[in-house]
Amino acid sequence: MILSPPRQTFRQTYATRIAMAVFFLGAALVVWLIQSEAGVESTWPYLAEGALVVLLVVFWIMIGKTRLTIHDEGVRYTNVFGSKELEWHQVREYRYRVVPVSGYHGGGLIGVLVIAAMRRAGNRAGTTNLYLTLIGDDGTKIAVTSFLKGAYDAVGLILGQLHPKMRPRVESEIRSTGAMFGPLRLNAREMQWKQKEPVALTELTKAEIAGQNLQIRRKGKMLSLVSIRSDKVPNVLLLLETMEMLGVGASAVPTVDPLARVRI
Repeated sequence: MILSPPRQTFRQTYATRIAMAVFFLGAALVVWLIQSEAGVESTWPYLAEGALVVLLVVFWIMIGKTRLTIHDEGVRYTNVFGSKELEWHQVREYRYRVVPVSGYHGGGLIGVLVIAAMRRAGNRAGTTNLYLTLIGDDGTKIAVTSFLKGAYDAVGLILGQLHPKMRPRVESEIRSTGAMFGPLRLNAREMQWKQKEPVALTELTKAEIAGQNLQIRRKGKMLSLVSIRSDKVPNVLLLLETMEMLGVGASAVPTVDPLARVRI
């Protein structure tokens, strides 16, 4: 159980509320237009419009009560329905994905508003959507997305806590039978993708997240040896960090940056 006070709190962005307001008010406008076009006097359009406004207020309040807090012991997610938490040692794995803002398919005015609100953050954090899901030993899941204000910092803080705790086990497995990252097995000499023949690490030229996909390239090959959506591989950033330590695509990254190994 998490007992310490929050070190940092992250709340829902106003982009979510704005998008919801546009949706409900737009729906109310459609109801009004239908009534005006029909020219029939009735109370149901007014009741429908009132219901939409009430729902908007309810959801606005609900979103306002949603927050993610980071503590010394772990992370807690709270909303109007309750809360759930994971201590750092309870996190079995995480799944991570990055979606460029230009790939947002919300459409219409809502999509424009969401994108504009996110771009205000500036730099790479403002032009990408982050999706991090923590999975506990008991199946508990806590999602961190860019709909949280400061999600970039939240993801960095969480990974900064998890990686040092996960790394000793991975390094031990690397020295023995190999560490498993979902469909990928890695040891000190080679990497095996699914049931294919293992490939020596010296044959690999690059390992990175390009767009939404984890890509691993082999010398002299045009096509990637591995190309799979990054959240299909558990602990994918720890995998890339480990491969760098083993000499594959090494680069100097002083801190755990959630976009350090992502090419947009």
